[in-house]
Amino acid sequence: MGRHYLNPIATPILIDKPGDAMYHILVIDDEKAILNVVQTALSRAGFKVDTALDGQKGLQKFDSGQFDLVITDILMTGIDGRDIVKHIRNSDRPYTPIIGFSGTPWLIENNQFDAVFTKTLPPRRTGEFGPASFYASRRQLI
Repeated sequence: MGRHYLNPIATPILIDKPGDAMYHILVIDDEKAILNVVQTALSRAGFKVDTALDGQKGLQKFDSGQFDLVITDILMTGIDGRDIVKHIRNSDRPYTPIIGFSGTPWLIENNQFDAVFTKTLPPRRTGEFGPASFYASRRQLI
C-alpha cells in the first residue's frame, strides 16, 4: 500500500492508497512563492502535485485531470477559490476534497470547502513582519 502522511508536522494522519499509487493533488494560488513552497512540501511528502497560477488554469487542469485533493487560495483576482469550489461541487466529481487557504480565513463564509486554513504564520518575535520572516517561518515547515 502507498502510505502518505497528510501533515508531517502535527500529529500524522496516515492514509492508504492501494498499490504503489500516489495521491494526486492540484494546488492553485496566484502567489508563485506560496505555490512553490506548498508544491515542494507535498512533493517531499510523496504526493504527485500539479500547480496552477490562477483560477482559470486551475479549472482547466481539474477538468482535464484526475485529482484526489484540490488546495486553492480563496482570494484571487478573476476566478477565485469560491468559484473553484462551486465548479467542482457541480462537476462530475463533486466529492473531491477541497482545502481553501487564505490570509483572512475568518472572513470566509463558504461552507462548501472541506477545510479552510490560514496562509500566514505568526511572527516569532514582535516586529518580525515582512518577507524575510514570512519565508523563514515557511522553511521551518518543510
